[in-house]
Amino acid sequence: PALAATVGALFRRLPLMDLECRSRMTQWLALHLSNFSFHWPWDRWAFTATLPLHASQRVFIQETLHRMVRLSYWGRVEGTIPVSMRVLMPPEPQPISRYAQALQESAGGGGQDPELTLAQDLMGKIKNKIPQSEVERWMGGVLGELEDPAVVVRVVGTCVLLQCSKSFTHLVTLLDRFSALLRLVAPDRPRQQVLVATAAEMWRSSPQHLAITVERLMTHRLTENFAILDWVFQAWADLFLGRLPDHQTSLAIQRMSLWEILLLTVNKTVARTKDLQSDFKAADAAANEAQAQAQDASDRAAQAAMRLQGSCMEEEDEEEVEAGALERAAQTAAAAEAQAVTHAAEKEAGVMSKMQAAQAAEQHLQELFIYVYHGFVTLLNDHLEELNQDEEEVDEEDEEAKEAATQRKFRQDEKARW
Repeated sequence: PALAATVGALFRRLPLMDLECRSRMTQWLALHLSNFSFHWPWDRWAFTATLPLHASQRVFIQETLHRMVRLSYWGRVEGTIPVSMRVLMPPEPQPISRYAQALQESAGGGGQDPELTLAQDLMGKIKNKIPQSEVERWMGGVLGELEDPAVVVRVVGTCVLLQCSKSFTHLVTLLDRFSALLRLVAPDRPRQQVLVATAAEMWRSSPQHLAITVERLMTHRLTENFAILDWVFQAWADLFLGRLPDHQTSLAIQRMSLWEILLLTVNKTVARTKDLQSDFKAADAAANEAQAQAQDASDRAAQAAMRLQGSCMEEEDEEEVEAGALERAAQTAAAAEAQAVTHAAEKEAGVMSKMQAAQAAEQHLQELFIYVYHGFVTLLNDHLEELNQDEEEVDEEDEEAKEAATQRKFRQDEKARW
């Protein structure tokens, strides 16, 4: 009861709560309920289903239910809340293909739309398990025929990701299998942005699956981080201006999904940079150790040479056997010195390459942070311009209304004088 009372008090203060605190509260509550079979007095919060779309308490419930679905499954969570609150449930996670209905209706023969024809042909080749080399040669010819390369990216991305949607294992395995094909159709940043947009369209009912898919695309080096951020900021601009297509996912969950993918992209880039820095430090330590070993081998070779030189100055016959042994030891030490020096040179060359890679990664990370900063500045400026235009339109309407009222009053006064 004490915990429920505390949560209830925080829930009543949600309209005044900081956004970050509210987000952390949703994460904690969802995790807490997942450990207690999702039992909670939901009836007390059933009124949130009738609140405005952007009300903080309604958004809080939507985000909490979304995170509960991530920790369990959709049907289980739906069965634990009252029927009146099911309008706040996120849509059931499932892939949505733009070609699904057409592919089910047509067993062969492409139809009039070139994009649909290409999708049908590619899906047939995938289902018939045509060798990847043949598919890639065929797709290379298709790329030369179509004027818009984005069409090919959408088709290949949709067909491949649809096959990957069955499980996480399918996603990892099939992305590895079709990586060459995806690199063929999306070799540059603009087309990789189309690939990310295709994944977002397919998983628009499940931000969790979208985040997993984008992370795997980035891990397999099929999309670069700047292409992902291009899509994020474009989607954010469309969300602000109301240009996104209508679907069941609430605006709050869409914004949360964009934040999640942005954070995922930045964190993965930071992790890669740290890995390269760690590799450089490890290689530098190994090079220093190899250099020390080379110096030690050089000292031993010098000592062997000095002993050999001293034995050669001896005139006694009984020293000939010892001199031969010293000569062999000197040769062995010289060979060990040469091998150690070669090994140290190789390590030093490896250090240089890893240092350059680490420096390039650090520069890339700095450029990424600058890009994110400028992306937010541009996004907010565009949003402020849109708001200013709306205010100007309202002001113009007010001025017109005042002018019309003035003219009506003038006519009434004229009638009164007559």
